[in-house]
Amino acid sequence: MTYPVAQLLTASTFHPIKNELAENSIRNALEKFTLTQDDAARIREFISELRSCKNISVGRANKLTFTLVAWRRFIGPFSGNTIGDLYAAIPELRNAKSYRERPFKQNTTADIVAILKQFYHWMIENKYSDINENKIHKLRRCNHGPKSMPADPRLPITTTVQMNMLITSFFWVPMLQ
Repeated sequence: MTYPVAQLLTASTFHPIKNELAENSIRNALEKFTLTQDDAARIREFISELRSCKNISVGRANKLTFTLVAWRRFIGPFSGNTIGDLYAAIPELRNAKSYRERPFKQNTTADIVAILKQFYHWMIENKYSDINENKIHKLRRCNHGPKSMPADPRLPITTTVQMNMLITSFFWVPMLQ
């Protein structure tokens, strides 16, 4: 029995990833005065270095660019920020909403902070920022607070394994010999 061969879809036909999307994002932010010319130049240089030295894909370059452009909602121009500005931006990010008016998911905030840390490590390495590198390293991903805490703080946090053990021990009846 023969089966028809399915047409192979490449990444470009299924999810078109274009080089110009990142540049359009930077250009739009410049037009809206969200980014400064200096910020745009730093982002372009950062992405160019990663594309040439670490061989990142177009999709990854786009994600990094979009994230850095979006970070400017929370902080000032990249080269003028202090560690205090970055510390103040993390709680703002935790409470912020996406452009769809939904709170950011925990994984998203972790990605955003990781990208900011990567960018600032690069800026420090290239002498574009005077922030202490150890302070950048201390930045942690966002914790969404009440959602990750138990309802009653007096209750111990239990895992699924602990709960299963409790249920099993409750219903276990020793066999009589």
